[in-house]
Amino acid sequence: MVQDRIYDYFVRNPHLHVLFIFDRMNIIESELSSSVWEENYIYKVFDGAWFNTKYNIENTWKEKNIVLLFSNDTLPQSESEMLKFPLL
Repeated sequence: MVQDRIYDYFVRNPHLHVLFIFDRMNIIESELSSSVWEENYIYKVFDGAWFNTKYNIENTWKEKNIVLLFSNDTLPQSESEMLKFPLL
């Protein structure tokens, strides 16, 4: 189960605050969309609002473990887009 693997990432890396998931074929999103998350976790599908997302990561969700999924429509497609990734 993908959700168990995500929890494991955060357990193994206690300093991890945001886990980016790049879902090229929208397979992971279909599994996670119906998942119930533990209280300390925030799961969001990125909607293209870079500023709002960055603000929430740094302020609203700063005490949470964040799982941020990028579907094929919103993920960087080229190396130059990856190098300009605003949330890094």
